[in-house]
Amino acid sequence: MCPANSAPNRLAMLIDGDNAEAKLLDKMLEEASKHGTVTIRRIYGNWTDKGMFRWREAANKHAFQTPHQLNYTTGKNATDTFMVIDAMDVLHSGHVGGFCIVSSDSDFTGLAKRARESGMFVMGMGRKTTPESFRNACEIFTFVELLSDRPSVDVEGQRAERGAQDAADEPQAEPRRDPEPQLPDWKDVVFKAIEMTAQEEWARLADVGNSIRKADSSFDTRAYGRKTLLALVRTAPETFEVREEKHVDRPPVHYVRAASSGREHSGGD
Repeated sequence: MCPANSAPNRLAMLIDGDNAEAKLLDKMLEEASKHGTVTIRRIYGNWTDKGMFRWREAANKHAFQTPHQLNYTTGKNATDTFMVIDAMDVLHSGHVGGFCIVSSDSDFTGLAKRARESGMFVMGMGRKTTPESFRNACEIFTFVELLSDRPSVDVEGQRAERGAQDAADEPQAEPRRDPEPQLPDWKDVVFKAIEMTAQEEWARLADVGNSIRKADSSFDTRAYGRKTLLALVRTAPETFEVREEKHVDRPPVHYVRAASSGREHSGGD
């Protein structure tokens, strides 16, 4: 269980500096802040590495701590191990109720699983090539490509270039990377969530969104060109009907159901 004194709205944002893009820190911090207050902020890496200079200005701007970890041997990255050990200390401290782990590396799958077993909220951020095991271990996973208006920098390529001299002395095998996932048909995803959620004919849209996240932690309406699920379903009025229930003292509540010809239409897209 999560420690009794932990605050569920406080997050620890832990960034693998060797495996993320510094120019996106503003956007990543904004994304994490949607789910809580980021009170612990740390960027991990070998800060003697010339490639880490991109993080220095970003870390100072957003008040991130910069834990330093030298590589123990040529061709081996000790940052991941240091970050996991540090994260476990944070988990047991009871100072936060969740984590935001920024990396595209499957090495953090175990950490995400362990944190969730302890009742922690866990979100991840990484490239679309992030292994499925890590994505699914998180409650929410956001592809960093959706946070940027420009193509994502090939961080792995940068690391390979910086380590060219080491590679000449000790050749390294190309790490296995999962292929980039294909976007599912969003209409089918919403249909299934409605069927799982609706107690009667209509399903509350917020509950539909929660069901989708439980089934696929990386589902994001921005991948389909819309900022919210409401905006997305409204692009297909022939497939989904939306009903708005207004309230005087709080925001309106939206409900959704499949239109009478919804499934036939979806099958033809």
